[in-house]
Amino acid sequence: AATTPGARYVVLTDRHTSPFLERHAEVAITAPDDAPLMLKYTIAQMEYEKRADAGLVVLAATDCIANRNLDDATPTACGLALTHKKAGAINNIAYVRDHGLAAWFLGRAIDVLQRYPAGIQAWCGDQRSWEFALGEWGGDGEIKTAEPFGRRIFVYPCASHNSFPLRSGSLKAGGAFLYHFKGGRKEHLVSSAEQIIARGTH
Repeated sequence: AATTPGARYVVLTDRHTSPFLERHAEVAITAPDDAPLMLKYTIAQMEYEKRADAGLVVLAATDCIANRNLDDATPTACGLALTHKKAGAINNIAYVRDHGLAAWFLGRAIDVLQRYPAGIQAWCGDQRSWEFALGEWGGDGEIKTAEPFGRRIFVYPCASHNSFPLRSGSLKAGGAFLYHFKGGRKEHLVSSAEQIIARGTH
């Protein structure tokens, strides 16, 4: 609400976990009850996209917080945008305006993920499967593209759309649209969110 007026925060989960979250956040039960974590995670996203209302949906992990107005993150003509790290690996954040395209893409990723060993299905397999489902991508400029089966998907740099904050938790007002608190950075998530909320009220 501090960065993107009118936005909703929806937690995707399963029937077992839902009662523990409903008092704290809006919940959508889209995940299967029994599946390895990353497979469950990706299925939950696909099922949500199948029924999503028109407009922007940002598929982000629970260790992400908005830093800028997400409505400005991609143009309306951009149906699906993923993010990539400096080294080129695809990260598991998506900006979605074409929900049919996103559901199709996530379905492709799920088909790949189900063939991975159990350990990878449980951890990090979502990002690997997204990379496989995307295929080759590239182009001039900061914003890249891929066209698996003729369907255009954009690839934005993490620096502008899914940045990792400093290890100290310090944030810059003009930074990325999302901050992603991986690893030890998680301990700063709450204090960083409080900084953004305070900034938005002045």
